[in-house]
Amino acid sequence: MLGYDFALHVNDYLKKKGYSSKHVTKIASNPDKSKHLETATSMVFGMSLDFVNLRGEVREENGSPLEASFGTPSQDAFRRDITINALFYNIHTQEVEDFTNMGIADLSEGLIRTPLPAIETFRDDPLRVLRCIRFASIFDFDIVEDIKKVTSEPEIMNALSKNISRERIGVELDKILRGPNPLKGLELIHGLNLFNVVFTKPSNATADSTQDESIGLQLSKTINWYKHIGEVIPNSTEEIRWLYLASNLIPFKDLTYQEKKRQLTVVHYSIREGLKSSNVDIDTTCKLFSSLDLIREAVESNYSKALDRPKLGMLLREIGNKWRLAVMFSLANDVLPYQARSNQFEQDKAMQQVIEKYRRFVAQVHEYGIEECYSWKYIVDGKKAATLLGIKPGPQIKGILEKVMYWQLGHPEGTPEQCVEFIQSLAPESKQ
Repeated sequence: MLGYDFALHVNDYLKKKGYSSKHVTKIASNPDKSKHLETATSMVFGMSLDFVNLRGEVREENGSPLEASFGTPSQDAFRRDITINALFYNIHTQEVEDFTNMGIADLSEGLIRTPLPAIETFRDDPLRVLRCIRFASIFDFDIVEDIKKVTSEPEIMNALSKNISRERIGVELDKILRGPNPLKGLELIHGLNLFNVVFTKPSNATADSTQDESIGLQLSKTINWYKHIGEVIPNSTEEIRWLYLASNLIPFKDLTYQEKKRQLTVVHYSIREGLKSSNVDIDTTCKLFSSLDLIREAVESNYSKALDRPKLGMLLREIGNKWRLAVMFSLANDVLPYQARSNQFEQDKAMQQVIEKYRRFVAQVHEYGIEECYSWKYIVDGKKAATLLGIKPGPQIKGILEKVMYWQLGHPEGTPEQCVEFIQSLAPESKQ
């Protein structure tokens, strides 16, 4: 019986016992992309479960999988990705069964190991290289030397790059970044020379300004140090994930490529095409990069002399609701040179001065009470402004409304009536 059929039986059984019916999703096999098994997923008592049949396999002479077939528990265990994932629980004897004779020991010793020689396991599905990294980072386990050695084999690197869909690679990276120890996962990606497999760029990218890929890892270490710098830290896992993602794309910061008639950033390509990420991920990460210079300049200016409320508010509106994240990303880039030369985070005075500049910038935002000004509505809307100025609504109104918002930021106690007077004062200018 296939996993999907069994999942339907489980669902029917639960319905007969009075539990609500859950949707069962079938995920078809795709041997061309090294996905050899049909699987099914469903929610059972609030947990997402995968259903799959036990697998044996007929293989070619070179060890590559030819076709999947039904197998015994022992055969299935040896076709798993790692030994700690090959443990079975026998519901009849209520015992854990370790058919590889390695899983329990590896679990105890904190090791990530493949049931078969790593070259065979990775030929079956090259994505397992990234799965090894994911589980090593989740459990803080060590990867055995056999896996490390095989990972750099051209056969495996080529298969991972060409035979695995970018969606599957993106999903594995996402799980690493959402895990409890994303830095370890990123260190392994870099250490096993997988950076260019995970983070890709188009063939027509500009080729004269690529930074050393190791800077992305150094920046990730800086992100990991944010527990030391108090109130500037983003709180959510999602924000930390975006920071790690952007940090590892920093080598592509100055690269662009041509797509039809548009010039786009390689950062945009790597997230959209290389990882098949969501539009939110694309927009957020690209915003972090486009805001870098804006924030650096504003932080420096504010440190010399506090920026006035309208100017600071308009900057936050330009960046949008991710301004805190953009400040954090800019800070990470600015402290990077100091972090790279020193392990004494608290004792490096130059680095502490940089951090203090950013603290002061954020404090100024709070002092002005403009943390959410990116979502403020105009005190007088565009339609009324057009009527007041005797012009038709159109592109010109956008510039007028920008001036209205600048006025609002400069007049915290201003009334709509006072704003109307301000708009009327723009009449000669608007008709030029």
